[in-house]
Amino acid sequence: MFSVDNFLIWLSATFLFLWIAWVMIYGFRRGTLTTLIRMAWITPLILTFFPEITNVRVPSSLGVRPIQVLVDDSQSMKASGWLAETDAIVLAMQKECVRLGCSLDISRMSEENETVNNGFSPLHEIVPLWRYEIGNDPWVIFTDGGSSTPYQNWPNELQDIASSRSKPNSLVYAFHKKDGQNLWLSTDQNGLFSFENKNMDLSVTVHRQINGASLPVQLQIKIGDKHISSTNVIFRPDDTAIDVTIPLAPLPRGNHYLGVQALPVADESIIWDNEVAVNLEVLPNTIGVLHLLGAPSWDGRFIRRYLKSEPKYDLISFFILRDPVDLQVTNERELSLIPFPVDRLFTEELPNFRSLILQNFSLRQFLEPPYQKNLVEFVKNGGGLLFIGGPRALRSSDFRNSPLAEILPFSVANTRPQQPTRQSLLRGLGGRFIDRSGPYYDSESSFTIEMANPDVTARDLANVYDDWLDLESSITKAEGLKGIHRMENVVFKEGQYTPLLNARLDSGQSIPLAVASYPDKGRALWIFSDSLWRLAMDPNVSRKVYYDFISSAKTWLLRQEFRQPLALQEFHLSVISESLEFSVLATGAAATYLDRSPNWKMNVCGRDLPWDDLERVKIADSVWKISGNLGDSLATGTLCSASISGTHPSFGSVESNISGRIPEILDDSEALFSWQTSQALAQVTGSQFLDQDSGDSSAINLWLESVTSSSGVADPMDRKTLIDYYWAFQHWWIFLFFLALPLEVLIRRWPQLSAQRV
Repeated sequence: MFSVDNFLIWLSATFLFLWIAWVMIYGFRRGTLTTLIRMAWITPLILTFFPEITNVRVPSSLGVRPIQVLVDDSQSMKASGWLAETDAIVLAMQKECVRLGCSLDISRMSEENETVNNGFSPLHEIVPLWRYEIGNDPWVIFTDGGSSTPYQNWPNELQDIASSRSKPNSLVYAFHKKDGQNLWLSTDQNGLFSFENKNMDLSVTVHRQINGASLPVQLQIKIGDKHISSTNVIFRPDDTAIDVTIPLAPLPRGNHYLGVQALPVADESIIWDNEVAVNLEVLPNTIGVLHLLGAPSWDGRFIRRYLKSEPKYDLISFFILRDPVDLQVTNERELSLIPFPVDRLFTEELPNFRSLILQNFSLRQFLEPPYQKNLVEFVKNGGGLLFIGGPRALRSSDFRNSPLAEILPFSVANTRPQQPTRQSLLRGLGGRFIDRSGPYYDSESSFTIEMANPDVTARDLANVYDDWLDLESSITKAEGLKGIHRMENVVFKEGQYTPLLNARLDSGQSIPLAVASYPDKGRALWIFSDSLWRLAMDPNVSRKVYYDFISSAKTWLLRQEFRQPLALQEFHLSVISESLEFSVLATGAAATYLDRSPNWKMNVCGRDLPWDDLERVKIADSVWKISGNLGDSLATGTLCSASISGTHPSFGSVESNISGRIPEILDDSEALFSWQTSQALAQVTGSQFLDQDSGDSSAINLWLESVTSSSGVADPMDRKTLIDYYWAFQHWWIFLFFLALPLEVLIRRWPQLSAQRV
């Protein structure tokens, strides 16, 4: 059995035997000295037989919660002393984790990206990648916010990643200098639009770091290098932020990339944050609308009244009062009613319109096949079509062997028209024969309106449905609706239309009342009744509801809805190894088809990029990240645009554009720190935000307790006895004993070394 006394006896005997042997070999002096030196360097090993016994407090829980820590160890953090402060905070967190039952997994930016050692801070690149690698563990980032690409926004994939819990499971701890003046701009306006020949206002917020004195600041707006507007603001002594509205003169039609800049003030520490950029689209001031009404009606009157009340619509309206077969026995000049100018409208003027309304209109009766074909091409090339039914609409000749059949959202199950029989002609005396083999108009059917139930994707593509859904409580109360096209004998084209409204007949049957479709690049709304004007006259509704109903329809047809089916966001450009790389987010309902259709085109910085060469990553159901390499880099500061367009039977045609500048890459001496960048990271992720003013040890400890409460310590704490055999190696001086090892070799080999020198 091992005991200390027995060990010491055997150890003494061993060294005594070793001393006698070496005295006989080396002599008394060398043998004794060699033995003492051997005892010196073997002492650390002997001490391991005498362990140190300690009592420590350990959590009683079995699980230990890992917490991920990212430390910004850039040059700016080192030079300011913030890195040393971070290390002290992390050490305190480690001690607190002993009590709470957690462990810190520490990463440094220099380990994630080697350019940090070269004086750069690729913060916007490192954080998303690091966050992806750590999974769902709680995390904390210590940073001064300095970034080599400071103009870049935080990517969309970080959005609200920490906001699903009642308390944030992530923390952003920011360092920044409180002395020294600094201005920065912010705006929530992006993707703005205006109209030709119209003034507009641009709103921004000017922030300053130090208050206490009046400070004049000049703001300028530029397009490229061209100055277009400016304004002056004055900070009062107590102001830290000022909301500013800057007037803009009318701009030409098209997309514009506006830069808003606050001119630097005296003693300003950093100036890269004095500018924000805004994308602005200028639309035509008026929109050409062609309204063709097959015969005067109440519904036509109300549609025309709405269009005439909107200044943005340039309306050309034709009421058919004379049929082409009408015979007159007098000279044409003596008639007050002019003939329908079909040739001029459908060969010369049609491209000048943005939208076409066919209301109770029979194509075959008033338009020859070449004109019908021009109408169909107008819609397929991007025009908006609003079809409103009636007794003259959707006659057999309009959907059988007619160019219109190409853009109809349905096909007819019975390909052969129904022929009148002798009995039907006798029953129809005093009236006309109705072909019921297709969509026929039933003037006797009364109905009420109810909302259809499209699937989520179809609903997002035709977001006019959401606008009408807001009016549901009003339009479903309408009474007296009568006259509708019966659609029992048609088959709607699957995947190429969206049901919007249904009509509930008195019999209880539900049939389509309104659908949306996407003929090639165009959009179309099909309303199979001419009775909706009663919404404006019904005491249970209001005329405003009717106008809102038609306004939503026209807004969607003209692609001016607020929620576009496809939009580009977060356009990032970066120069890596002398090569220009880009990434952009494609969002919206049409983005769900990015992997379903080959008919997509991408252009970045004036270069058409093969679709298959682009990297496409699905972030969410309707969000894709598209990235690629453009090859040779362009000069920093160059304005660059990205556009994407595509076609699909489910949404027709979509196109979206966004602009940005190739950013200048700043080193740490230029980027310095950025309190607002750190705060923006906390806001986008939904994290708790602390800085040097609020981030004392108690605040960090409270956060640690909140993220370890589910799997951390369960009081009371336990005390545990630990046996440490290597306690001596925790002291630096123990390693000095090992220096005796080479000294022993020299003494024992001294005669041989001396003989060689002689």
